[in-house]
Amino acid sequence: MLLAVEDRQASALLGAAKAVATGGGHGTLSGAAAGAICSLAVLGLGIDPPDLDTLNPSSPAQLVAWDRGLHATADTFSRDFCSWDRVEDAMEEIRDKLGVPPLDPTHAASSRGAVAGVDYHPIA
Repeated sequence: MLLAVEDRQASALLGAAKAVATGGGHGTLSGAAAGAICSLAVLGLGIDPPDLDTLNPSSPAQLVAWDRGLHATADTFSRDFCSWDRVEDAMEEIRDKLGVPPLDPTHAASSRGAVAGVDYHPIA
């Protein structure tokens, strides 16, 4: 095993490999690429090979979000965490308290293709 990750992290990594192998989901998965993804799962991550038919490709945006979440200092899934305690706080303050790094502007959503005259603000 080269890298120890949680199951949901493994799915994101394998989904990213599938997205690359299929040209962002526009092509078919070749036998060689399927073998490489399964090898990555077993040899690289030490997990069972995924069901490639149900494995969802990961988008670059999902990988950026995953990476930002890895840097968070709070466990938002613990029993002690209560999101209602922060409902009145500004989003920047919440991110700061949880240790979530700022979003790089190159990864922010754009307003291209949005409704004309409406200013779009990314929520990430």
